Amino acid sequence: MTSGIYIIRNIESGKVYIGSSVNVRERLVGHKRMLANDKHYNRHLQSAWHKYGSSQFKFKRIVTCPKDELIHYEQAMIDLFRRCYGWEMLYNNAQKAYSTLGVKHDARAKANMSAAQKVLWASHDHRAKMSAANKKAANTPKAKAAQSAIFKALWANPKYKVKMLAALRARWEDPEFRAKTIKKLTEAQGTPKARARKSAQMKKAWEDPEYRVKTIERSKKALNTPEARAKNSKRMKEVSGTPEARTRASKQMKGRWEDPEARARMTEGIKKRVNTPEAKEKQSAISKKMWADPKQRERHSTCMAKHWEDPEYRAESIKRMKKANSTPEARAKKSVQMKKAWEDPEYRAKMSKRSKKNWEDPEYRARIASAQKEIHNDPKYKAKHIEACKASANKPGRKARTSALAKARWEDPEFRAKSIKRMKKANSTPEARAKKSEIMKKRYEDPEERTKQSERMKKSYADKKAATPPKQQMNLFNNKADSLQVNTLNEGG
Repeated sequence: MTSGIYIIRNIESGKVYIGSSVNVRERLVGHKRMLANDKHYNRHLQSAWHKYGSSQFKFKRIVTCPKDELIHYEQAMIDLFRRCYGWEMLYNNAQKAYSTLGVKHDARAKANMSAAQKVLWASHDHRAKMSAANKKAANTPKAKAAQSAIFKALWANPKYKVKMLAALRARWEDPEFRAKTIKKLTEAQGTPKARARKSAQMKKAWEDPEYRVKTIERSKKALNTPEARAKNSKRMKEVSGTPEARTRASKQMKGRWEDPEARARMTEGIKKRVNTPEAKEKQSAISKKMWADPKQRERHSTCMAKHWEDPEYRAESIKRMKKANSTPEARAKKSVQMKKAWEDPEYRAKMSKRSKKNWEDPEYRARIASAQKEIHNDPKYKAKHIEACKASANKPGRKARTSALAKARWEDPEFRAKSIKRMKKANSTPEARAKKSEIMKKRYEDPEERTKQSERMKKSYADKKAATPPKQQMNLFNNKADSLQVNTLNEGG
C-alpha cells in the first residue's frame, strides 16, 4: 500500500486531474471503475471520458510521500500546474486540496448519509450487486488471509475484545435480533453443501491438538459456574424446546445414524467416553440422583412403557439385547454383576417386593405366562433347558441345597396349599393327565431312570418309617390290611 500523488491525463486535450491517496493503486482502480460505470463524482472528467473514450486517458502516480504530507504535495502540484498552464487545464473542481482523513461529521451529516445508504440498500438489485461484488472480492485466498490477519490483530487487543463481546451480548438480548439470527444461521447451514463444508472445516480444526485442548478448556471454563450452566440450559431449551426444533433434530440424528460410517464413528466415540472409570462413576452418580426423584422415575417409566407398546421398537430392543448378551464374555460379565447385586439383602428384598407387586397384576401375569409358554414350546429351547438343568443338578452340593430349599418352602402351609391347588388344576384335564402319563411311561422305560426312581422311593420310605413310632406303624399296617381284605371281598363277590 503506497501513498502519494497521482494524475489522470487526457492525452488529446492535455487536461489533467490531480489527486492524492493513502493507497494510490486502489484509488486509480476506483476512478476507472466509476468512469466506466458513469458514476464518477467529477462531471467534467466524466463528460471528457464519454467524449474522448477510455483509450485517451492515462493514470499515473507522480509523487510518493508519507500520508501526513499528502495535502501539502497535492496542493503544491495543483498550484504548479495552474501557474504553468492555467486553471482551465485542470479537471479539479476545487482550487484547494483537502482530505477526509480525521474529518468528523456532525449528527445531521451522519443522518443524511445513513438515509442515503438506506434508500440504496432498500433496492434488491443494489443489494444483490453489492453482495456479489463483496463475495467476489473476499473469496480470493489473498483477501481471506488479509481479513484473517486484520481480525486476529483486532481480537488480540483486550479492550477491543471486551467491547465487542459486550456489544454482541447486548444485541443477543434482543429477541427479534436473536430469532432473526437463528433463522438466518439455520437457513445458511441447512443445505447439504454448507453442512459438508462446515464438517470439513471442523474436522480440519479438530485435528490440531492445540486447538482441541484450547476449545475443551474454553468450554469447561464457560460452563464452570452454576449461573453459566443455568444460562446455557435455558438457552438450549429455548433453541431446542419447540416441537419444530425437536423434529428437526430428530430427523438430523436419524439421517446421521443411517450412515454406517457416521454410526460407527459415533458409537466408537460414545464407548471411548463412557468406558473410563471416572465417566462410569459420574454417570452412575447422575443416574442415582435422577432415580431418587419419584417424579423423574415415574416420567421415565411412563416414557419406556409408551416406547415398549411400539412393536417395532420392542422387536429392535429385544434383538439388540440378544446380540449384546450373545457372547460368553457378555453373559459371564452379566452373571458376575447380578451375583454381586443379589448378595445385597436390601437389593434382594427390593426385587422380591417388586416381583410380587408385578405378579398381582393379572395382565402382567397373563403376559409372562404367555411368553413362558411360547419359549417352552420351542424344541431347541426345551432341549437346551433340560441339558442345563441336568448339568446344574450334577454340581457338588446343588442337590442338597435344592432339597433343603424345597423342604423349607414345603413346610410353609400357605405355599403347600397353593402348590397342591396349582398341581391339581394343572392335572385336572384328561389331556394333562394323558400327557403326564406319557412322560412317566417314557421315563420309566429308561432302566437307569427306573433304578434311580426305585432307590429314591425306598430311601423315602425308609426315612418315613424311621421317623414313625412303632405303635403308629402297627396302626398303619392294620389299616392297610383291612383295606386289602375289603378289596378282596368286593372282587370276589
